[in-house]
Amino acid sequence: MARLFQDPAALGLCLAELLGRIAVGIRKQLSKKFGSKGVQVVEDNVRVIRRGFDEVIAVEPAAGDVADEPGKVPRMPILLDSPNAEQGPGNPGRFWEQVCSLCQMGQDGIADPFAAISAIPAATGAVRDMSGVRLEVPDFIATKCTGCGQCWTQCPDSAIPGLVNSIEDVLTAAIDASVNGLRMERIRPIAKHWAQAARKVIDQNPATPIADVWTLSYRAVSEKLGWDTERKAAAEPEFQAVNARLVEFPLARTKPFYDAVESKSKGMGGLLSITINPEACKGCNLCVEVCPDGALESARQDDALPPARGGMVNPLQLSNFRRNRFHGTIGSGNTFTEVCSP
Repeated sequence: MARLFQDPAALGLCLAELLGRIAVGIRKQLSKKFGSKGVQVVEDNVRVIRRGFDEVIAVEPAAGDVADEPGKVPRMPILLDSPNAEQGPGNPGRFWEQVCSLCQMGQDGIADPFAAISAIPAATGAVRDMSGVRLEVPDFIATKCTGCGQCWTQCPDSAIPGLVNSIEDVLTAAIDASVNGLRMERIRPIAKHWAQAARKVIDQNPATPIADVWTLSYRAVSEKLGWDTERKAAAEPEFQAVNARLVEFPLARTKPFYDAVESKSKGMGGLLSITINPEACKGCNLCVEVCPDGALESARQDDALPPARGGMVNPLQLSNFRRNRFHGTIGSGNTFTEVCSP
């Protein structure tokens, strides 16, 4: 053994052989565990483990006195951001500030004292960001969705908050998210009329895509209000900004959440959106497999998070709305971030 360590070449060959055997053993175990799910699943797991070995690098401390650089304050995951949660051991805000935020900044904080009594808030798994380890993400095709609920009930990571919002709340939230230098003084006062017109278009023409409903209903309202050419031109930039938000966010008219509700209470039907929490989704594609209507398709994820397709963007809460049984939020760009209340 002493000779082995004295001969770098021999030592290198020995280590290479050992690592090769370890790699074979790991692949064998992964094939045994995940082989029934397909070759791609096995290869994905092998790739993750291999990255853990290949990408380990030595970090040498800088020489001399180096001033501390300002750190980046971590953002609380939307699932833990519950301002109205009860105070106490299970309060997610307390747990985030005292435990999770310190870990996110690389600090070694004290252990949570409430862990001794097995008290921990719900949804703390959201702190672990899965964006860097998955290869695929589900893509929501709203025109195929029937609102069966299979995706969000069977997601093993609670990464799919199925959300239903009233039409007026959708419009109001989209207006708030589209300000960006625009005063919205012409669009905001007609939001209620716009919502009523949109509902009329949906009811009279069920086959009309929701993305087209917004333009049709807005044009109808502007005509009904008797706006002259000058006022229409002044409101057009505001409409285009809001419409861009609405069009890029997939919404579905479904029997359980729109038709059935409308039949019982006129004007109360809501639009369904299947959004994906990018921090919780690990890309298992179970939602794609269980969807009976093909409303979720597997899409390849690039190195960076994909565009706001199917709600796959980092949620940033902007406004809260509550209208009877519908409770939801629209986020930066187009992300609704809370689940439909029972």
